[in-house]
Amino acid sequence: YKWAIEKAEELWFPEVIFETDCQQLYTQWNILTQGNNNTSDYTSYLNEILDECINMMQGTESSLTLVVHNANKVAQCLAAVAYDYGERIWVEDVPNEASECLQSDAAEIANVSSNQ
Repeated sequence: YKWAIEKAEELWFPEVIFETDCQQLYTQWNILTQGNNNTSDYTSYLNEILDECINMMQGTESSLTLVVHNANKVAQCLAAVAYDYGERIWVEDVPNEASECLQSDAAEIANVSSNQ
C-alpha cells in the first residue's frame, strides 16, 4: 500500500481511490485516521506503516476503500501478472487478462449494491 502511494505521488496523481479487500487493514486505517486509537501504549508494525501512509496522503484527495473479495478480481489479476511483466506500471493500457476480469468485478459490485 505504501509503495502504491509513493507511485501515485511520483506520477502526480492527487486523487486516487486505493482499494483493499483486507478487513484488518481497512479497520486499522479508519481507527488511525479518525484518531480513535485506544492502544497508545501499543504500537504495531502495521500502525507505523499506516501512520506513514496517512502522512504521505495529506494534501491529496486520495482515499482507501474496502471492496468485497469477490469484486476484487482485477486487482488480484494484476498482482498475479505483475510477476510476468516485471516492474511495470499500467496507466492507460492494462494487460488483456485484467480487462477480462473487469466485467466480472462490475457484475459483482452491482450485485452487492443491489443487496444492500
